Amino acid sequence: MNVPFERAAGAALAVLMMVHVALRPEHGWVLLWGCDASTIAISVGLLLGAHRLFAAGALFQISVGVPAFIVGLATTYVPNVTGVGVHTLPPLIGAVVIARRGLPGRPAIAAAAGYLGLMAAGYLVAPVAENINFARAVFPPFARLFPSLLLFWLVHLTAVSMVLLGMQALLRRVVRAFSSEPRPAPMPPPDSA
Repeated sequence: MNVPFERAAGAALAVLMMVHVALRPEHGWVLLWGCDASTIAISVGLLLGAHRLFAAGALFQISVGVPAFIVGLATTYVPNVTGVGVHTLPPLIGAVVIARRGLPGRPAIAAAAGYLGLMAAGYLVAPVAENINFARAVFPPFARLFPSLLLFWLVHLTAVSMVLLGMQALLRRVVRAFSSEPRPAPMPPPDSA
């Protein structure tokens, strides 16, 4: 990938996040949301050439952030300019870079672990009223389905982890399918003797 493009994209996302934090009423607490934290991971990863950090953030944005944004728009999310930017620019930039570079290591595991940490921080340190990552109360449209917050957490984290693993596999297949590198010859069938 074009390194100047990556650095410029990383810098643009950093500026977006600074403006986002300044304009949002929750200010710094917004950085604990999965989509916002993954945008920072993408930005820092691109600026520092830390492709594994970038990949974890991009995978989260593409597989969890975009669907969550769509569900949010249909239910409880009130859009704002920087919020729309946080949910559209990082997955687009992520997709472009992943198409060129692929996914290193196990970004699904890193992204899931990071999200677990963000949920814990949302529960332990963020103001209760912010309900960051729905760590303090069940997502309102699902409240009738979950009689306890613990059950919601378990389903939520399991679903996020499964989506991350599934998207990681899908993205790797898509990148391989469109790669210009020659593919290894298939293995011959085993002898039936």
